Amino acid sequence: MRLFEPWSNKASLFLIGIFFSNFSMIAQEADHLVASIEDPGGLSDQHTIAALYGPLPHWADSIVAMTTAWSFSPWNTKLFDPYKDESLEYPFHISFADEKYAAPVAGKMVVTSRYGWRNGMLHRGIDIDLESGDEVRSMLAGKVRYVKSHAGHGKTIVIRHQNGLETIYAHLSRQLVKENDIVEKGQIIGKGGTTGNARGSHLHLEVRYLGRTINPEYFFEFDEAASVRAQSLWVTHEKCDPREYSSFRKPQLEIIHRLEYPEEKPQDETLTVEAPVVEITDEAPAVGSGEKNEVTRPIVRSSVPGDSEEAFYTIQYGDTIYSLARKYKVKIEELCQVNGIADSFKIKVGQKIRVIF
Repeated sequence: MRLFEPWSNKASLFLIGIFFSNFSMIAQEADHLVASIEDPGGLSDQHTIAALYGPLPHWADSIVAMTTAWSFSPWNTKLFDPYKDESLEYPFHISFADEKYAAPVAGKMVVTSRYGWRNGMLHRGIDIDLESGDEVRSMLAGKVRYVKSHAGHGKTIVIRHQNGLETIYAHLSRQLVKENDIVEKGQIIGKGGTTGNARGSHLHLEVRYLGRTINPEYFFEFDEAASVRAQSLWVTHEKCDPREYSSFRKPQLEIIHRLEYPEEKPQDETLTVEAPVVEITDEAPAVGSGEKNEVTRPIVRSSVPGDSEEAFYTIQYGDTIYSLARKYKVKIEELCQVNGIADSFKIKVGQKIRVIF
């Protein structure tokens, strides 16, 4: 039973905080608890805490999880987007604790404008119809980072959630929370309106991660079920780039549950090996050599003639370099190399790309 003794002291502090409704003290205690754990694997989260100190009370579990979310990137209540100097590598992983989210507006959610191109400009969120004065609720539990009037967004609220995502609620008529408030899923945070650059009353909703907007419909189904599309998924650059979408059409967004690199084509009688290709490795050259290390690796090519229609594919709506590599069972780097493009290259509908080589 000694394993659980340290937690009993921690639990007492949490209970005192609950009794006095002092949520800031609870968060500080959670910070202290996370910081005090020596985790060789670098996992300072609620699961690590439970393993070391025993099961956490249900009301403390979410607080500790949110504490780690606050600390993973700058906590800035003054700037709408404080992430200008933050780097982000794609793809990145996002997980959700629940299968459902709280609808930001009551009743049937009517999306009037989607993520993407709109009249020659980029729309980086979705618009949901409401009447001025309608209640606006937080979609997920979280902590309020920003409550101000921001340029074209008008009266705006930014909430950071346990998984690091931030949801932005704009064009509000009233803001009913303040910076650093802890909010529950479904809690009323404001009232809808027309502030900022709004043509008629509506809620402008954005989803961001380290300042990068993501198509909200990749994560959420905006219908009566109010369901999260997947509790664990990967986000590629395409899901973030509004240039890939039209605000007038519902997108077909394939969920990436896991990352897979397709296996290489087996070498058999139908395949031939052509001249080797020189590739630059990531290894450092020998000290003083003044040269880059190089390695040769043959590219396996198909017997299909190079000018055959079978060797090319016409890009359709929703295609990506990643999905084509999976479909034709080739490596992304080889697909890019043969077509003379980078893996970040934006393929366009109607473009032809070599897929058999």
